[in-house]
Amino acid sequence: MAVGRCWRRATARIPGFAPLREEDVLLVGARDLTPEQAAVLDDAALTWLPPARLRRPGEVAAALDALAERVDGLHFHVDLDVHDPSIAPANGYAAPDGLSAADVLEVLALAALRRPVVSATLASFDPDYDVDGRMLATGLELLEALAGAAGPN
Repeated sequence: MAVGRCWRRATARIPGFAPLREEDVLLVGARDLTPEQAAVLDDAALTWLPPARLRRPGEVAAALDALAERVDGLHFHVDLDVHDPSIAPANGYAAPDGLSAADVLEVLALAALRRPVVSATLASFDPDYDVDGRMLATGLELLEALAGAAGPN
């Protein structure tokens, strides 16, 4: 939806909706993709940092620097299943080799140093999979960090 590749009839009914330019999207942590999904990401103009690239020194900083040259503010969207299920599975799609809570918070901190976070969403949480409340706690900690990183309206 965000870049206009799907749900076109639905988004056409949203007053003022305009898709984001793909080059203005930084996708961090996506993994466990089908070959078709990976091919779409490889061909897209967005920057994709799977967990292995995220863990290379300087990769996130370089991608954020490039993004900051093109945008004035940031929308920070987190599918909670980007976290490794060892933290707590966010839903039935949680896959191994995810990010730690510290990884996600670090990306947020690095992003907020470059441009204000003007909006945010947390998604993909199914409490039925979070039997001991660890993902809820992780999400609440992230919400608190997002509030602290919020830029001016």
